[in-house]
Amino acid sequence: MAPLIGEHPGESGSAPHLIGLLDRLLPADGVERFAMTMLTGRRVLHSEVLATGNDCFVELRVRSIAERALACGASRLLVAHNHPSGQPEPSRSDVASTRKLAHVAAALDIELIDHLIFAQPQVYSMKSGVMSWI
Repeated sequence: MAPLIGEHPGESGSAPHLIGLLDRLLPADGVERFAMTMLTGRRVLHSEVLATGNDCFVELRVRSIAERALACGASRLLVAHNHPSGQPEPSRSDVASTRKLAHVAAALDIELIDHLIFAQPQVYSMKSGVMSWI
């Protein structure tokens, strides 16, 4: 994965720092969560957990994501969720939701950098279709 952004708001750095930030927002505690990091250029504006689900599902609300990104003035967005099952492959719902988010973000001039799936100790990039180890 190419260098993207830093670990803390206002900093810039590499993708491993970003993965570490999102990893801390998505603990391996058996609950599925959806998190996002908003950026302008290479600068982190804000990161947060946007939704919490149950052991096998979290609802991806595209409107909520777009509203938060616009409120922060983000030009770039990285989203992630975890799979408590430990299986990092995206579900059909993950793929459909990510496509929908990418279309909405593009219409708002926001770049969707990637959608990462955390399944300890692995992370899967939906953009590149590549799995790596945390």
